[in-house]
Amino acid sequence: MKRIIARPDAMDKGRTDAFTDGVFAIAITLLVLEIHIPDLKPLPSGGLDAAMREYLANLGQPLLTYALSFATVGIIWLNHHATFAQIRYVDRTGNILNLLLLAIVCFIPFPTALLARYGPLPSSTAFYGATFTAMSVAYALNWRYAVLKQHKIDPSFPDLTFAQALPGMIGTVFYAIGALTAFVAPRVAVGIYVAVTAYYVLPGLFTRGDAARSADAG
Repeated sequence: MKRIIARPDAMDKGRTDAFTDGVFAIAITLLVLEIHIPDLKPLPSGGLDAAMREYLANLGQPLLTYALSFATVGIIWLNHHATFAQIRYVDRTGNILNLLLLAIVCFIPFPTALLARYGPLPSSTAFYGATFTAMSVAYALNWRYAVLKQHKIDPSFPDLTFAQALPGMIGTVFYAIGALTAFVAPRVAVGIYVAVTAYYVLPGLFTRGDAARSADAG
């Protein structure tokens, strides 16, 4: 592997990776805190168990919102890990862009809590989509800068191609469309957010399945 000569503006990439992983772990943990243990009172018709059944029956919206946010943040972490594992050079500007991304990731539990508690209202659903749009833009800026800087220092490192950037652009566009759609059809907007998450999750599953089958065949 080609050795990269240290530069005066270079910073410790190991600390950047460790800090990033820690922030993602905290953000994902905070998502579940909105699902509270209920303070149930027995119902006249069926006692405490009836109250528990009623609570569990109404838990679908918070669980869906939690699962959607967890999956999206998890996908961003996986992509971040896969991309930056190849990056060997980090400078101050790159760390600032990474902090911008992490700031939005840490903010995600708030719109998630609003959507889980009050359901798909136009304003809360649009706010949710706008937050994920901002996260997608921040990730794209972070990724683009890191690859561009690495390629500038080490020309053998491949530059970012349009084909590589396209999946991220698709997600950003559809998150924005979902945020705008939320003002007139919030449930449709939630469906768009679910579809974007599925778009990123399912191809990865298929790819891993193909790789496993190829390994077994070999």
